[in-house]
Amino acid sequence: GPQGSSVAFAQIPGMPLSGPAYNFIEEETTAVFGHFTYDMDDWLEGLVFEVGARYTDDKTESCTGTGVNTTPGPVLARSDVVEQGDCLDASSNLVNTSVNSASSDEFTWSVGFNWQITDDLFSYLVSRHGYRAGGVNGPTFSGRLNPYQSFAPETVTDVEWGLRSEWAIGGVDVRANLSAFIGRYDDVQSALTGVQTGAFCNPSSQDNPPGVSPDGDCNPSNDPAGGTLLVNVGKAEVSGVDLDFQVALTPNLLISLAGNYLDTKTRSYDLPAIFAPYVASQEINFDLTSEKSYTAGIRYVLNSVPFAEDVIFNMDYYWTDEISFSGAALSDYSLTNLRIDINSVMGRSIDFSLFSRNLFDEKYVVSGSSSGDFLGITAVVYGPPRMVGAELRYRF
Repeated sequence: GPQGSSVAFAQIPGMPLSGPAYNFIEEETTAVFGHFTYDMDDWLEGLVFEVGARYTDDKTESCTGTGVNTTPGPVLARSDVVEQGDCLDASSNLVNTSVNSASSDEFTWSVGFNWQITDDLFSYLVSRHGYRAGGVNGPTFSGRLNPYQSFAPETVTDVEWGLRSEWAIGGVDVRANLSAFIGRYDDVQSALTGVQTGAFCNPSSQDNPPGVSPDGDCNPSNDPAGGTLLVNVGKAEVSGVDLDFQVALTPNLLISLAGNYLDTKTRSYDLPAIFAPYVASQEINFDLTSEKSYTAGIRYVLNSVPFAEDVIFNMDYYWTDEISFSGAALSDYSLTNLRIDINSVMGRSIDFSLFSRNLFDEKYVVSGSSSGDFLGITAVVYGPPRMVGAELRYRF
């Protein structure tokens, strides 16, 4: 399908405005896979061996170009729409058009053991190898950016152990789950931002180094779309632990707790030297990833109240550590949500609910929008403020 982007706020004063970047992409995936399980009860009761394998072949073809209109606005007429034909036929609506392609293939697999130890206790150990296909950057590059028109696939091999359990203590039912994992990534795909022509670029000079001009020609119309370039930056390792518990103190009262811890490491950083001006450190960014997060919840049911069949109270709390984005750190935050459901009001087929999301009206950042050492700015997206609402449902 078609993609288009224009990042007007990141234009550099004194430089000509670049037009919107267009990318018309066609992708084709072909795969064959198989899965096999083997019951090992003769060796150990409840033990099952599993193995799966898949061969995947991915092809991407993209026609890229830059729009001649440097002032993006609402599309008012059909004639204003830029279509794939404009790119393929090199019409006057686009400049610097070309068709680029990338292909990648990988043999991926999963192998492991599942062990149903008892009816209430299950464990597994699995290793997997997966991959993310390569692709094409846009628009059409020139000069020293030519080798980075496409990027290679990313692969990962991991090992995970898990435990799932249900048990009771003195009439209190408990569910406890645990997972621990480690994954090693090769050819990590990462987005560099701010990869665009600087204010001091001299078109008549033969020496415009990276940081002044990504490709050396001082032409913003063939800079990476939105100043963002996907490249392979090296090797990484991610390990972590997931925990969650549910405790039914009574048939009407349920408490849940869950937590996550992630440890991210750069095994090697292989970013080409020409991109050094656009990064702040020699470490791989794990965008939108926090080291720690946890949740807590409480659910209480009132049965057979005078005005309804039951009333259900739900409150949950979420906290996340600071989140990384393109080298910047977005602050930690917490949220509390509340919901009350009143079912079968006055014995009728009517349900009524009240809810509040972000109950305490926290101001928090959920994502980065654009950031970069070269741009000198960090733009962020805030989460929604407190919302209070009601729902009415009629069942028939």
